[in-house]
Amino acid sequence: MSPKQVKRLIEQQPFRPLKFTFSNGATEILKHPEMLVIGASWLIFAKKADGDEFPEYTDNYSILHLVSVVPIEAPDPSRN
Repeated sequence: MSPKQVKRLIEQQPFRPLKFTFSNGATEILKHPEMLVIGASWLIFAKKADGDEFPEYTDNYSILHLVSVVPIEAPDPSRN
């Protein structure tokens, strides 16, 4: 997947959370598009604890190791 393809995915409106899976088995959940920085050959995920205003650290990945990006479906509240 190219950086432009990732950019198109996170720019879709309305934004839906995405699950990124990498070749080493690592996964990242992107809940807000502004928490991802896309470079020519890398992705940087900004990480923060719930309730924190600013990110505390980042996780960095080579885009060459990106295996899949899939939307995360919101739970259906009527299924309770």
